[in-house]
Amino acid sequence: MGTLRQSTGRIALDKSDLLLDNLARTSRYLRPSLLVWWLIPFIGAALVLGTSYAALCTQRYTRANGVTGELLAGQSVGQSFVSRYPNLSGVELQIGTYALATDPSRAPLVLHLRSSPTSQGASRSPDIATAQLSPQQALGENPWYLFSFPSVQDSQDRSFYIEVESPGGAPGKALTLFWWQPTPDGDSYGQGTAYRDGKPQKGDLTFGLRYSPSPLQAWTQLARAASTNFPGALMVLVLLAVVGGGLWLALRLPTLLRDTQRMDRWLTWWSLPVALGIAALNGLVYLFLIPPWQGPDEHSHFTYAALLDRHGLDDARVQRLDLAGKDRDDALIKAVSASMDRNDFSRRVAWNSTPGAPVVPGSTLYQELRQPPAYYWLCAAALQTARAVGISADPYSNPQGALYVMRGVSLALGLGVVVLAWLAGVLLGGRKHPWLRLALPLIVGLLPMRAFVASAVNNDILAELAVSALFVALAALFRWPTGIRGLALAVLAIALTVVGLSTKSTAQAAAVPLLALGLTVWIGMLVSRVVVRWSDRAKKGGKFIPVALPATLIAVALLLSVGAVTLAYEQEDTAAGWLVRTWIFERAARVETNAHSGAYVIELRPPGETAVASQVLVPPVDHQRFSLTLSGWVRLRPGPGGPTGKEAKALISVLEGERQAGIGEVTLDPRGDWIPVTATARIHESADPVTLQLRAGDTAVQFDDLSLQVTGSPSALNDPIYRPVLLNPSAEKAGVGLRHEVARLLPEDARQIADALVNPQPFNRDALWASYADAQNRSFWGNFGWVSLPLPEAMYTILGALS
Repeated sequence: MGTLRQSTGRIALDKSDLLLDNLARTSRYLRPSLLVWWLIPFIGAALVLGTSYAALCTQRYTRANGVTGELLAGQSVGQSFVSRYPNLSGVELQIGTYALATDPSRAPLVLHLRSSPTSQGASRSPDIATAQLSPQQALGENPWYLFSFPSVQDSQDRSFYIEVESPGGAPGKALTLFWWQPTPDGDSYGQGTAYRDGKPQKGDLTFGLRYSPSPLQAWTQLARAASTNFPGALMVLVLLAVVGGGLWLALRLPTLLRDTQRMDRWLTWWSLPVALGIAALNGLVYLFLIPPWQGPDEHSHFTYAALLDRHGLDDARVQRLDLAGKDRDDALIKAVSASMDRNDFSRRVAWNSTPGAPVVPGSTLYQELRQPPAYYWLCAAALQTARAVGISADPYSNPQGALYVMRGVSLALGLGVVVLAWLAGVLLGGRKHPWLRLALPLIVGLLPMRAFVASAVNNDILAELAVSALFVALAALFRWPTGIRGLALAVLAIALTVVGLSTKSTAQAAAVPLLALGLTVWIGMLVSRVVVRWSDRAKKGGKFIPVALPATLIAVALLLSVGAVTLAYEQEDTAAGWLVRTWIFERAARVETNAHSGAYVIELRPPGETAVASQVLVPPVDHQRFSLTLSGWVRLRPGPGGPTGKEAKALISVLEGERQAGIGEVTLDPRGDWIPVTATARIHESADPVTLQLRAGDTAVQFDDLSLQVTGSPSALNDPIYRPVLLNPSAEKAGVGLRHEVARLLPEDARQIADALVNPQPFNRDALWASYADAQNRSFWGNFGWVSLPLPEAMYTILGALS
């Protein structure tokens, strides 16, 4: 019996030890920090679902360029529309308050929801619902106000009409509504129109619709709308994958968590296929759900690949084309423009100034030809391969089909980034943290904004692939820094940086500093090992900190980099701010002479492009109307190339876009004396750039002592970034440029960035960089549809806190 008890006790102890061992190993997957990693995708999915439901229940048409005027007693303003969902429960209107926001004596607003507008002379259709804004309701300045009413359950796809009245409305006590008055070619809302006193108007109110559908109704409607672009078979496949994944999580994951060895084996063999499969399905959803041409600059990226496809993948030949002249490709322009119109392009993007108007791409269709050709060559090769296997992918006859093939190239490159994220998880996690090899690629593959960009036609995804490969190479280098393997990894990192230079300038901006810092740390690690060995042999006291030397080397490298950048520039004999060739940043000559004021003048030397100098006074941002007057002094150039004895002229002109808004022309004194010149221009409400031009006639002339006077209130320009400003008006500031030895090593866009950083610009750099940083943060987390559809404001705060 004693032996039996001892055996039973040992068995019990063994089972207890086994249980404790399993619990200990399972705790690796149940630690709070690890649970956070696993919960991130689920939290993200919950946030996306929640905010998507809220977004689906609200629909706004926000374009406004004026107001309807005071809404007086006996008058009315209306809008017809089509309800997208069931359970229409409110209408939002943007209200002009005329400083009456908190005035209790103002007139009320009453909204009537009806089935249709009232024809002239006919009796009114009965109200379906009524809502009121009372004078006691305090408002903000020009706010959106929601007129709520009981849900109209059968509202989906029905036409409705809202009419707004103001009983007792009197001058000075009445409110107004904002609206959009379109151009002859455009209409912001094609499913309805605005009304004034029962008569249709050319315009639409600025309005919104609020629904209260059940989540099932909202997602059903979303699926119905998605089916327009999304193939039915693929939709079924995605749904089956989601259901299958959910069943696996419910049935299989608890077993794996109880047996950590099986979990480790599963992660080793299945983490990459699972991550790739999920990322591929997610990418396909984005690929088809993004309406055609709604990726940023997608039509321009498409055109570059289409030209390569047509010209036998020969980029040199494409770059030689005179696309603004004899080589203008009207067939391609027509095909792309027609496809953009069919997909309602001008209404979908928030920034388009003529919603509903036919698309006229103009020179923007070719703006991406300045980019490195690698990505576009891949897209063109994919088009030829697709046609070889029977897929209709001709950019001229089927541009939409060709667009989806190119999006497939982006998706494939994006999956390459997911593979690299898996490799990073392997390197960083090792055997101790195998869960990283699933968590990292899933987070990368499911980040919504990244999935959006990686499923559109653009070369950003190739740049991301190159920089991601460099990151993984450096991670491997830090893990195995010594020997032949370490040297090979360092060479690989350098090679990947060189390759990345051929993808996009953003890859250069990321890869070069990353490589420099990475190699500095690697060298520091090697030197640290030598110092530690020497310290051990010398039996020095104290403990050596291996991180100190790499950190010191990084600081020294950064200081040397600043010095190298400073030495890369030199002062030129040019006038800062005054360009004779805008695209390549070639500035006008700056000459030291007996100037009208100061010591220098701007000199123009005909014939050719150096006969005209220009400067942007107002960048292409929205502004109100204003006037400006430009004054200055001009003379014939003294000495050789100056006075010729015949009549010579010079002028200054102001351009608003391509329209000449003002001009001042003078006949020059043949003796070379300074004479005044003035130009006045009235600038319209627009977003066209306002440009000043100095122009010589047939002989060399000199300008000096220019001045700018602005009248009126270009309110949108009274911000920290943009304002009307005249740079270097007396040419006393010299232009700064890269030394020739440095400039010839850099691509053109990098030279332009370097030039813009050190020369004066018509904007506040600090405020602009702050604005860029905010825009980058928002576009990183989510700003879809050609950055026209931001996330709800609270989401940026939530995601920032989570990160």
